[in-house]
Amino acid sequence: MVSILFVSFIGSCNSSNPKKNDKDSTNSSEIIDTAKSNPCEKTQLLQVQTVPVYKFNNVNVVFFETGMKIDADGSPHAYNSQNTGLDDIKNAGKKRNWWGIATNNDKPDGEPVIQSDTDAAPGYYVSTTSLIDKTKNFKDPKRYVDAEKIPYFVLPPEIMNADDIIIGDIALIYHRKYDSLSFAIFADIGPIDKIGEGSVALANQLHIGSDAKFGGIDKGVIYLIFPHSGNRKPKTISEINDIGARLFKDWGGMERFKKCFLE
Repeated sequence: MVSILFVSFIGSCNSSNPKKNDKDSTNSSEIIDTAKSNPCEKTQLLQVQTVPVYKFNNVNVVFFETGMKIDADGSPHAYNSQNTGLDDIKNAGKKRNWWGIATNNDKPDGEPVIQSDTDAAPGYYVSTTSLIDKTKNFKDPKRYVDAEKIPYFVLPPEIMNADDIIIGDIALIYHRKYDSLSFAIFADIGPIDKIGEGSVALANQLHIGSDAKFGGIDKGVIYLIFPHSGNRKPKTISEINDIGARLFKDWGGMERFKKCFLE
């Protein structure tokens, strides 16, 4: 039963009794819906391809439903020169126009940075994400969010612009088929007019095929995003879950989610 999943998941996320991080810009009061009307009332913000993107009325939470393609970016094993990495090298760009791997001059026309013997995957390229740890060098694989370890989601620029969503924001992602959910962080900006993508780790959490070349699903995934819930910095899984659980509870939690999406 989905209610059991929700209760156990939210309970585990709150077990550490986290304190609110002052650096996270979303306050509980900013997302509580004080409206006395239907808590599921919504307004369409835009449409990406055939997917409508909505915002709940009187509460700053954005959502849409579509499928999920798999993103391996940020994983040390994402790409290599033999194209035997987790994902096809064409998804990182091409010679003199790289957008998904680090280069020696930190520009698209540079030469790919190859991991050394002291890195996680020697011989592989350094795969990048939009969300970065600015304390680390651009050639360091640990600067980027590892798709194999961290549940993250991807958004196109037009959704960010529609409601001022920022990189590092937190979301709850739900897979209808298996009544499975995971909190996730917004870690990669995708191309314009493409919607519905998540990391290898997120797919595993949701029981979705996580092969970046052949996995994914076409429908049945709900993305519930809390704008300005992050601080443009990477987070650990524990931090993602703590922030997500608090925001989800303040929004209305399991009761509101079931009413708006599952009834």
